Amino acid sequence: MRGVTRESAVQLLLALDDHVSLRLEHARQDFEHVRNSQLGDNFYIRSHFTKEKKSSPLELSVSDGDIFHVTDTLFGGTVGLWQAARVYSANANKGEPPKGVIPNQVSVPF
Repeated sequence: MRGVTRESAVQLLLALDDHVSLRLEHARQDFEHVRNSQLGDNFYIRSHFTKEKKSSPLELSVSDGDIFHVTDTLFGGTVGLWQAARVYSANANKGEPPKGVIPNQVSVPF
């Protein structure tokens, strides 16, 4: 799979009803490059909803219009939680860490 998030790839594989066969190839140099470069999710989003922080110390509050740099769409192996850094907020969200976890949609509970 190319051009999909980690979360999307996992959801696609979990949705398959048939037998899945994976072909694995040993490519040590490619593996080392991916590991050392920390390749993975890397994109920016603008939120279109508001969600207040509840109780998790990792959770960030989200305001309509906030811009986040997303670096992991499968944070902690959990579908629906994205690791992100806030790069813009009209509300300034004072006292919050710049990096944390956000839901990928309003309905994701923390």
